[in-house]
Amino acid sequence: MQWRIEQCVLFTVLILSSSEAHCQFRKQDPRDNDLTGPESKVFDGIAELVSNRDKASKRFAFVAMGEKHFVGREVLGGPGDQPVIIPFYAIQAADQSKQFHFYAYGRCWDSNQLWKEMVRSRGSLKIADGIVNGPRRYQEKPENVPEDRFLERNYIQVYHFDPFDDIVDFGNQFESIEANRGSAEKVFFQKSELVSAVEITRGNVKSHWKYGRKNNSFDLVMVQSAVDAYLPIEVRFSNGSREDFKGFFSHARIHWMEHDQIWVPKRVEIASVLYRKGKPETHQTHMMFHWLVGDEVPHAVFDFDSVDFREPLREHFDLEFDHFDEGHIRRAPDWVTPDDLFIDREILIRD
Repeated sequence: MQWRIEQCVLFTVLILSSSEAHCQFRKQDPRDNDLTGPESKVFDGIAELVSNRDKASKRFAFVAMGEKHFVGREVLGGPGDQPVIIPFYAIQAADQSKQFHFYAYGRCWDSNQLWKEMVRSRGSLKIADGIVNGPRRYQEKPENVPEDRFLERNYIQVYHFDPFDDIVDFGNQFESIEANRGSAEKVFFQKSELVSAVEITRGNVKSHWKYGRKNNSFDLVMVQSAVDAYLPIEVRFSNGSREDFKGFFSHARIHWMEHDQIWVPKRVEIASVLYRKGKPETHQTHMMFHWLVGDEVPHAVFDFDSVDFREPLREHFDLEFDHFDEGHIRRAPDWVTPDDLFIDREILIRD
C-alpha cells in the first residue's frame, strides 16, 4: 500500500504539534478519515522530530565529541580491515533573534587539534582555520567581497552537521559543507513513499519506504521508539536500484534524551560506504552530545567580538580543547575514547 497522499498532506502541517498534524491530516485524507495503528505512529514520530528541531533551533548550543573510523582507507595507514580512527569535536551555537550561527570542527591529528570555524551574525562573517599556536586570529569578510569568493580565497570549508535532519539522511550528510535544514521533510514527504509499517518489540514501530525514483531508488527502513515519542532510533538505506549503488548502504542509530522538555540526540552512530578507485571504504561516525537550549546558553556564546568563540562552551562543559590562555598555549591531553561513546560497540553493518 502506498501513502503518497497522506505524506503530502502531512508535509504542510508539520509545524503543528503531532496531534494537531494528525487532526488536520485526517480531515483532508480522501480515503481514510480515521488513520490509526502503526502508520499513524510513524507520522507522529516524524512530526515530533521536526517539532523538536524547530523548538531547539531558536536558541541552542552543543558540543559533540567522537570518533570517525575509516575501514579500507589504506592511504591513511589502515591496511585491510584495520580501521583508522580520527577523534573530533563538532560545535554549533545559534540564536535566531540575533541571526547568529557558529560552526566549528576540530580534528585531533598527532599531538595537535586542527580547527575550522565559521560564525555569522546579522550579515557579517568571520572565519578561522588551523592549529592553536597563539591567540585565535579570525578573518572578517569585507563588505564588498561576495561570501563564496571570500571562502574560496581562504580555502576554508566547515562541516554543517544538523543533528536532527542529517540523522535521517544519507551518512555522507555528516560531512556536508552546506546547511541541510529541512532534510527530514524532504526525505519522508518529497523523496519517499511509505510501503508498510508494523509494530515490533517494546511497542516500537518499523516502517519500510521506497526512496528516490524508479531508475535511482533505495530501500529505506526506519525504527521508531515508543518510549522516545516515536522518534527514529534506527535509519537504514540499502539496495540501490542502480548497478553502481548495489553495494551502497547507510545505517544510523540514535539515542535520545529529553532536555528542558525538548528531545535532543544524546548519542549518534552512523556508517556508510564510499567507493574510491573502485574499492569500498566504510566510514563510521560515533558521537556524543553536550546540549544547552534556550536561556541555558550563556550570553558570551553569542558575542561576535569574542577572541575565541569556542571558549565559553569549553569552560561551561569543562572540556579539553587546545586553546590560548594567559599568554600560553594549553594543549589538550591525548584523546581517550569515552566509555559511554558507543550505543553498540559492534561494527555497524548492512543487515
